[in-house]
Amino acid sequence: MNVTAASMALLVATAANAGTLPAFFSAPTKDRWLYPFNATIGFRTSASVFGAVGAEDAGQFVFDQRDGAFLLIYDVTGQFNPADLDGRRVASATLTVETNDSFTFDYDPTLDAWQTWLDPMEDPEAQTDGDIGRPIELFGVGFRTGVTASTYVEGTSMVPGTPFAITLSAPNQRIAYPTDGELLMDQMTPRDVSNNILERFDPNVWAVGTIPTAAPGDIIAGGRQVVFDLDVENPVIQQYLQDGITEGSVALMVTSLQPANFGGGSGGGAFAAFVTKEAFLGNPATLEITLEMDAAVPGDVNGDGETTTADITLVVSNLGAS
Repeated sequence: MNVTAASMALLVATAANAGTLPAFFSAPTKDRWLYPFNATIGFRTSASVFGAVGAEDAGQFVFDQRDGAFLLIYDVTGQFNPADLDGRRVASATLTVETNDSFTFDYDPTLDAWQTWLDPMEDPEAQTDGDIGRPIELFGVGFRTGVTASTYVEGTSMVPGTPFAITLSAPNQRIAYPTDGELLMDQMTPRDVSNNILERFDPNVWAVGTIPTAAPGDIIAGGRQVVFDLDVENPVIQQYLQDGITEGSVALMVTSLQPANFGGGSGGGAFAAFVTKEAFLGNPATLEITLEMDAAVPGDVNGDGETTTADITLVVSNLGAS
């Protein structure tokens, strides 16, 4: 029996869509504004993201360059289980956060090289930033002191031994930190990108925040949706998301090097702030993840992760169909 062109097209189309499993998380299970002087621990209604470039060492205090950050953790066990990953990959992942009306900032949807932060009068590697503003960037999350995304609680200390980070004597000490990571033997190894300018490298940003209704250089106020489409074709990100689904929690961190005004305190800069799940107004951050059949299983028409007679039966039963 010959397989007709129509049935072959059906097989391809079905295989492309079979096994798709979308999930939508309307709010994080845990979120926290990570900032050394955050006295509200995990219950603040706003999370601002800004940098401390040029003010890393302020006398008795030591700041990470990615100083104010927004940590988000989603419990995915209600919609996914480890078996869902059998023969599948993450097809897409999108985080959406909403700006609040605390601050305004200049919209920049493009990455800036670390050299654009250098002083041209002091460093020969300095480059000019050719656009307005600084981007908002998304990373994975690394954890120290044995904490994991599942065991982290909103009141977990910023650094070991204190609920605040103001006693830090060195950078790169935070328990939860932004990471781009690398893949070694199918294992994701975290790399702390909190001080990438000091360490003179460009991190592998997992997604840049975009605002579909804005143009580069626009001044952004409250109530705007900032969207992060993760690059799931990146093997590090793919492995990280799969590991998170397997372990039951997916953690992400929103950061930016938008400058804060440290001369008069952190409240005077033009940087973004986002609605947390504790806020009475606005929408908390949402996460959409879709799984699809792994293309490495050829002929798996019904999307169960295997090639069996059930796939043949499905094709044969649709021979000649339009």
